[in-house]
Amino acid sequence: MKLGAGELLLVVLIIVILVALSRAKKTVQEVKRETEAARPARKAVPVKPPIKYPQLQLLGILVMLVGVAMAAIGYLLQEGVISTLSVAGIAVLVFGIAFIILARRR
Repeated sequence: MKLGAGELLLVVLIIVILVALSRAKKTVQEVKRETEAARPARKAVPVKPPIKYPQLQLLGILVMLVGVAMAAIGYLLQEGVISTLSVAGIAVLVFGIAFIILARRR
C-alpha cells in the first residue's frame, strides 16, 4: 500500500494545526498571566462578625428569660388577672429583645 500525495498533505496539515493550537494555548496563558500581574492587587476585605457585641446579645437573652419568668410567675400567682409582676415581666422581655437588636447592629 502506497501513500499518495493527498494522504501526505493531510498528515502535514493535521500536524501544522496541532502545533498552531499548542502555540495559541501557550500565548493565551501568557497573556492571562500578564493581565493578572498588571491588575492592581485587591485588598483582602476583613470579614465582619455577624454580631458586633456578643456580650450584649447574651445579656439580652438573659434579660428576656427573666422577663418571661416574671410574667409567668405573675400570671400563676393571680390566676389570669393581670398583675404588676406580669406587666413588669413583659416590659423586661421587651428590654431583652431591644438588647439583642442592638447587639446585631453594625
